[in-house]
Amino acid sequence: MGVPKHRMTGTRLYKIWDGMKYRCYKEDSTHYHNYGGRGISVCDEWREDFMNFYNWAMENGYEEELQIDRIDNDGNYEPSNCRWATRKEQGNNRRTCVYITIDKETKTAIQWAEENDIHVSTLLNRYHNGIEGLALLEKPKDKNPAEKQVHIEGLTWSKDKKKWRLRLRLEKNKLKHFGYFDNLEDAIEERDKIINKFNLKMYLHK
Repeated sequence: MGVPKHRMTGTRLYKIWDGMKYRCYKEDSTHYHNYGGRGISVCDEWREDFMNFYNWAMENGYEEELQIDRIDNDGNYEPSNCRWATRKEQGNNRRTCVYITIDKETKTAIQWAEENDIHVSTLLNRYHNGIEGLALLEKPKDKNPAEKQVHIEGLTWSKDKKKWRLRLRLEKNKLKHFGYFDNLEDAIEERDKIINKFNLKMYLHK
């Protein structure tokens, strides 16, 4: 095959297109069981030609801060089942979306976090550790910095850049920097792709 004529291989939109196919067709993908493993696929129109996907994206409201979202989480990646959504909209539409009830009111974890100005990962970390009620929504105290950040393998929060930093140990005692990410989900997805690529078993959850 020749060199792609579109010259967009390094763009965010190309990475989104490549990520769709990776999740759906590569069994070594960490997320394969949630996509290809459930029978979700990419339509032939998109899978075979990036420019078809690009043109659809440009005609349907693509912006840099938006993410591709399947309207029906059991449906495929295809024009009739996809849209561009904010992280909040996408999070509320996920099959793994966590609903939490506080004072007889039920909302998604993302909704509770945004309305109370705390990080969603902080809220979820508390929730999965058995904390209930209004204690889930308390702001982290300065005297307890460990509560301010959820520890995720390979990722740290940069206070200066206000972004997630991805570093993985490829060789003994040597960390390699793989960049900064605006949101946690993109950082985790890129981390998992690198883990699979280099077979970094020490980072894989059992």
